[in-house]
Amino acid sequence: MRNLFEKLRNGGEKAVEELVRQGVHEKVELEFKTKSDPSHGRYSNDDKKNLAKELSAFSNSMGGLLVWGVVAKKDANDIDRALATARISDIDRFRSDTLTLVGELIAPRNEDVHVEAVHAADGSGAGYLLVYVGRSERRPHRGEAKGQKQYFKRSGDSTYAMEHFDIEDAFGRVSTPELSIHWELEPYLDGPQVWSWDLVLYLANGSRKSARFPYLNLRNLRGGTIDQLRGLPLKLVDQWNTFAGGANQVIHPEQKFLMTSIRFDLVLRSDNEWQRKIRDPIAFDYQFGALDCRMRDGTKTIKGAEIDDALIRVGVDIANM
Repeated sequence: MRNLFEKLRNGGEKAVEELVRQGVHEKVELEFKTKSDPSHGRYSNDDKKNLAKELSAFSNSMGGLLVWGVVAKKDANDIDRALATARISDIDRFRSDTLTLVGELIAPRNEDVHVEAVHAADGSGAGYLLVYVGRSERRPHRGEAKGQKQYFKRSGDSTYAMEHFDIEDAFGRVSTPELSIHWELEPYLDGPQVWSWDLVLYLANGSRKSARFPYLNLRNLRGGTIDQLRGLPLKLVDQWNTFAGGANQVIHPEQKFLMTSIRFDLVLRSDNEWQRKIRDPIAFDYQFGALDCRMRDGTKTIKGAEIDDALIRVGVDIANM
């Protein structure tokens, strides 16, 4: 489903409409949903229950993709298929609220959830929402919507409440580490005219089991250079910049570990004014994991606005540069 997520995100409204034209059917890793009132971008209680239910079900099963804004109906063979579109007004508001809710509506949190808006081609501000949920190693996850408080799973093209024996079995399974990638900004003064910054990359352990032999691979780095004096030693392996920890590098539960950092020049002195030197985003392909931990991979893009927000949090006044 990750490929479909990327296809819809890159293909825009035409790609979503193609789902309807082809009559794509729901399956264990794909669910279509319509908003209770698509005329605005706010969440109703029913919308929250639907989101919590699918977040729990996908996390407890094989992972999957939830597409908001597509009507699905059963055909003559009793199979739910995409029938029509139902665009959501103010899709950016809906996406913003979803980003907050994905961390609140299931427990424990699944760090492998990605939310993207597909905007309508007419520029109206309406659109569709994609919620990709990765299979979790921290199962079981409970839906936390008000009045719900249940564990769910996917079976075929439907979502069901888990039976008591399913929940017992999920709690009894051997847990594995669950890692995620995080970044922070730290200042580094190169001289009186150039002010550089380190984008410090960490692996964080959100599970109840320690992660041993952590590793992070990077390639196709844009917008900065790797600082080899920070973090784990750098090795080049099959076009990847590899940072691998040994037996002494352990990420304990609810802790983070510094893997490496990316240095970039932010401002320089010109005509007695501070100016931004780099406005392009910082981006890179990544892989990371640890012993007995499923590898995660993808592309990370940190936009200029995100960097600006982070600089403001550490006390740098962007407006006066």
